[in-house]
Amino acid sequence: MTETKESEKFKVIKVSILKRSLEYEEKHGFGKTTSFSWHEGKTIMKNFAFWNLPSRGIITFDDVKTGIFQLEKLGLVEIVDLKNLRLTPKGIEVAKELRTVKFEAIPDNLFIDKIAAPLQPSNVRLCPHCQKQIELESIFCESCGRSLQKENDFCNYCGAEIRDEAKFCANCGRTI
Repeated sequence: MTETKESEKFKVIKVSILKRSLEYEEKHGFGKTTSFSWHEGKTIMKNFAFWNLPSRGIITFDDVKTGIFQLEKLGLVEIVDLKNLRLTPKGIEVAKELRTVKFEAIPDNLFIDKIAAPLQPSNVRLCPHCQKQIELESIFCESCGRSLQKENDFCNYCGAEIRDEAKFCANCGRTI
């Protein structure tokens, strides 16, 4: 498949995910999640229409997952867990604008000017483990529960400071 057909296919996938997510949230309440499998099924079934195959190519489950992860990277959806996602406020804004535009008129960059705006306020940062937004002064991530302090700075058993390359605590001798 040529690069333009490939980018066109992912544009179709991303636009349909955003539109369907908005419809789902409007029907069930904002902040509700939709499942990867629901989006996969809708996109795959829509793609099996014989008139769409030549123009879009075959869309697989992995293509839909890739589209979802691309939308997350752009800050338009939030992946809640390995099976569910929800629109971000920026995603809702883009999805509402997509609803009023014919597919042919949708730019390939999916409103990059809106996406290019800062994704996070200055009082938050991203968790290095799960990439969710957390407050600057947080010690643990609210989403994944992992420590945000540099690992192996202090012994988990006695609290003594340890060096990065150490395999055992110099104070209590336990394995780090």
